[in-house]
Order: sequence, then C-alpha cells, then structure tokens
Amino acid sequence: TAPATCSSSSTCVDFGADTSGNEILACMESCTPGSSGTCRAQYACAGLYDQSGTVVGGACFPRCTGNTDCNTGYTCNSSTGLCE
Repeated sequence: TAPATCSSSSTCVDFGADTSGNEILACMESCTPGSSGTCRAQYACAGLYDQSGTVVGGACFPRCTGNTDCNTGYTCNSSTGLCE
C-alpha cells in the first residue's frame, strides 16, 4: 500500500519489505544525481534505479560519515557521502 501522495518536491521510494512481508515505502526529497546542492546539508543525492538498472531519478539520504554508517559489504565514500 502506498503512503499518502508525495509532494511535488519528493518521490516515493520502495525500501522492499519488512520481515512480515509488509512493503516499506517513504516519501523522500527528490534530487538530481551528480548535481551538487540539490539536497539540504548533511544529505546526499543517491540515484534511484528501476528493475533493469536504469537511473530513474534521485532521492536525498542522510550522508554517511564512516563505514559504520553503511550496510555490510559497503564502504562510505567521503567525497559523495554515499555508501558504495
């Protein structure tokens, strides 16, 4: 089930499902991947991809400040603020 309609400056991001199988959706501020200044301070623009791997937009996520901010298998890129 989708959350309330996102504002024109945000996009609905699908984070998959929780352990009970419920979809996790959230409205996130929209941005343009690769452009500086499109997210507020302490946030970084991450590309959003469709199932074929094509970039379909971007959303602002909290910047990582170290590898402990990233999931297993990812490291924090200090220049982009994204876990890669």
